[in-house]
Amino acid sequence: MVDWHDPVIVARCARTAMFIQDLSGGCYIWEFLISLPFDWEHYKRKYPFRWPQVAYFGSRYLLGLGGLMAFRTSLVFGPTNCQAWFRASFATAHACGALGSLLLFMRVIALSGRNKYVIGILGFWYLCQCAALVHTTIRIRGEYMPDLLLCAVTNTSISRINYFISFGFDFACLCIVFGYLFQARGAGLWDLLVSQGAVYFMVVIAAYTPPAILLILNLNDFMNTMLQVPSVVVLVVCANRMYRNLIDFYARLTADLTS
Repeated sequence: MVDWHDPVIVARCARTAMFIQDLSGGCYIWEFLISLPFDWEHYKRKYPFRWPQVAYFGSRYLLGLGGLMAFRTSLVFGPTNCQAWFRASFATAHACGALGSLLLFMRVIALSGRNKYVIGILGFWYLCQCAALVHTTIRIRGEYMPDLLLCAVTNTSISRINYFISFGFDFACLCIVFGYLFQARGAGLWDLLVSQGAVYFMVVIAAYTPPAILLILNLNDFMNTMLQVPSVVVLVVCANRMYRNLIDFYARLTADLTS
């Protein structure tokens, strides 16, 4: 049996977690850079303002900021205020995750025809998700590990509740999306939304399941958080790409109608 609290094992888990975190951050930087032309078109006011843009740009840039903070905690040459860095990093990561879920929630509102029951139930659920994220950000702890030259996060088991609430919210939104889509079959936009929904459904399952299993096992603090960073990156990237594809579809449709 592996003693997951043995100092040697904990050190190996810590380095592995930092490597995965930095690798995920590097992948997101690449994704961020290749999609900058889309942001520039918004800056030039090529597209009219819509409220989903707030969630899109918020999740996109907050994740970039959180990634920079995560890089800072993975290589620390001297004692520093690790708790402040981790709270700031978790706050930005949780905020961009909540904004990514908000993009999905807005799509549900549009597809449901602003059904008040759907908005009421999911709206309350979303507020619970935000409250759980804030609770985790406040309760999280960080400490300096001089042997590994990094900031270590502790008390990670408290993030279980916000993780399962977020998973349940995204899963419920996707089920409702599929329900409304299959009630109104069509072509064009319908095909796009169905394909996006299918892809995002698989992404949600793949992104949430491994970190959730590690949180349930609660082997040690580093194992608990090892896959959470790539999970957030995958979910936000997928939500942002879905938004960009939808905007591009409407832009092509408008161009075809006016030509």
